[in-house]
Formats: sequence, structure tokens, C-alpha cells
Amino acid sequence: MQTNLLTNWYKHSLYTCSPLQITPHVEIANIEYIYTGLSKSFGLSFFDVTVGLDMQNEKIPWLFSLFANKDHIGCLEGLYHLTQLINYLEGLDNEIQKKFRSLINSPENLRTFFFELFIFHLCDKNKIPNDKKVWENGQELEGTMTINNNVFLYECRKTFIPKRDELDIVRRLITTLYQLIPNISKYIPGGMIWSITFKRPILLKPGQYVTKFSDCVDLFIKRLNTFEGIPDIQYEHDMDEGTFSAQNYSEANHFEIQNMKQFDIIVTQKPGTQHGHFKLNITGNFGVYRTKIYKKLENAIRSKKKQHENSSFQNQIIFMDNEEFPEFNMPIFPNDNILDVKEIHRIYDKLSLKAILIILRRQYHTTGAKYSSLIFYPDHLREEAKFLETAIENMNRYF
Repeated sequence: MQTNLLTNWYKHSLYTCSPLQITPHVEIANIEYIYTGLSKSFGLSFFDVTVGLDMQNEKIPWLFSLFANKDHIGCLEGLYHLTQLINYLEGLDNEIQKKFRSLINSPENLRTFFFELFIFHLCDKNKIPNDKKVWENGQELEGTMTINNNVFLYECRKTFIPKRDELDIVRRLITTLYQLIPNISKYIPGGMIWSITFKRPILLKPGQYVTKFSDCVDLFIKRLNTFEGIPDIQYEHDMDEGTFSAQNYSEANHFEIQNMKQFDIIVTQKPGTQHGHFKLNITGNFGVYRTKIYKKLENAIRSKKKQHENSSFQNQIIFMDNEEFPEFNMPIFPNDNILDVKEIHRIYDKLSLKAILIILRRQYHTTGAKYSSLIFYPDHLREEAKFLETAIENMNRYF
């Protein structure tokens, strides 16, 4: 079955901003602005999706996550700001507009393009002289900007949390389990607990893991449905990729599995207050070591430094995007608890970076959208760095 995410979002949003609501949370004009802008620029068919279709995170446009959080003020403001960027794009050079159209079916590249577009907009709104999409050594670069009569080459980079493949497997398997569970026809009075545990390292592509574990669960359900009487469930299926296990529900079993923290996915079917009713809960367990996060950041910065070490531009700026809202494609710093300014300083000094490094925080939280930055710079570029910090703060007023 197909549905259209933009149309569904539009209908829902019109309802929530209706004057008949006790507290409408957004103006109807803003909803119309977003719907008109996105349907015109992307085409309404871009937002057609097949319900229940298994897809990799990288192949799902980040826009779809914004639509999924229909009542989230930050996501709504994110859509509004995105539409503003699209309108801004219409005034730019035709080659940049053609670049947008060429990337519509390439989700990750399109998302990077919109980050670049944000930086273009930042320059123009703050009246910073700039050239967009410059060439050097046969390579197209984001552009240049001039601050205090100093010309800076600038580059944009999006960096996501490490182990995205593992998170993708967990997300897709949870979706698959919700689809498989209704196939259970066998009545288990006391309920069940299932757990899935991956073997490390993860060697196959996410889709292969999803297929192998979904086949394993499907086989278990078929065997369960044909069992005569009430089974004492002690089931375990071990394979190269990991283990699927199932057992009867009990508070003790549930407590033990949760506290061991060795599972990647746990499913509980717990008896409800009414006979024959069950409470279903599916939980994914995903974590990443802090050292891996900062190692990935270090490698990303090192890569940018190496890319431009033979550049004719003496002054350089590296913009690294940290776009925060509820989604599975989490940025390298998904929350404040992981963000350690001293550790970033250590990496900056270790790499002997001479460029201005800007980690741009674009936060779309329940309180709304907010733009801020963490800026690292050599002493002789302090004034220019502080100017850019103010320019980023200004974007909170311009959007």
C-alpha cells in the first residue's frame, strides 16, 4: 500500500492548527507555505512511500523523519526553514539550481547540498562577500568568503555517529518484528520474551542481517503455531550472524535479560489486565563508545586538512554540521552529554590545524529551532572566528 507523506502531514497539520482547537500550535499560513514550497520544488510524487517497505537509512530522505514527527515543534520549524532555503535557492545561479535537481534521488548527497545551501544563505544574510562553487586544481569546492579583507576557502562536511550500520539493522529489525508478530495464532497464556543478539564484528550488509533474522523469527512462529497444547518455550537459534532466543515470560527472566545488557533487541509480550490481551514492547539496545566518536571526528578533520594541504588559499574554514532532531541518522554528537569541548580542542591541537574549525549545531528540539556553534581557531584568526560565531547566532533571527 502506498501513501504520500507530505499530503498526510499537511492534513494532520491543518487539523492541529484549526481555530476549532483549544490551543492551535502553529499558524495555518506556515503550513500552507511548507506544503506549497515542498510540493513545487520536489514534486508531490517524491513523497510517495510504500508502507512497511524495508529500506536502508541512507536511502531514506531526512525530510521523511521530519514529517514523521508531526507534532514536534522543532521538526515543523525545520521544515519551515528548509522551505525558506528552497525559496532562497531560486535566486541563485542556475548551475546551483541544476545541482539541486540532479541530487533529488540521492538522499545523503541532497542533505549535504542543503547544508552547503545553509552556509551560502549565512554568508548572504550577514552580507559576507562570497563566491559559491569555486574550482581549484580541477576540483569543485563549496566556495570562498572574505572577512577583514582575508579570503577564506571554506568546505562543508556532515559527519554521523559511528556504527550506523548496526543502528540501521536494529531499526529495520524492529519494524520487521512488528510486521511478523501478528502472524502468531498460538495462544500463550503467560506471554513470551524474545531476544536477538548480534555477533561482532558486523560483517554483512544491514539488509542481509535483516533477512537472516526475519527468516529465523518467521520459522519460530510457524513452529509455534503448529504446536499442540501449551508449550514450555525454551528456543534458541544460533547462526554466524548472532542468536535468536525465545522463552516464556516471567518478571525474573525479563529482569535478567535487561540487566545483562547483552541483547540488541528484546521483545516482551506481557499478559494484560484482560484475559487474552497482551502488552507488546520492543526495545533496541544501541550504544557507541565515546572514543569511537572522537576518533571518527579526528579522521574527518584530518581528511579535510589533507584534501586542501596544497591549496593556494592560505586561509581556510571547515564547517562541520551537527543537525539534531529525532531520527535514526544521528549526528556525531546526538546530545550534550557526548559533546566535550576539551576533547575537540585536543584533536584540533594534535592535528596542528591552521584553519578555523566550526561545529555548527542546528538543533530542532521540542522548544523550536536554534542555531549555535563551537569554534576553534589559530590565534591570528581570532577576530574572524568571533565574527563567524556572531553570524551563526544571527541566523536565529533571519529564519
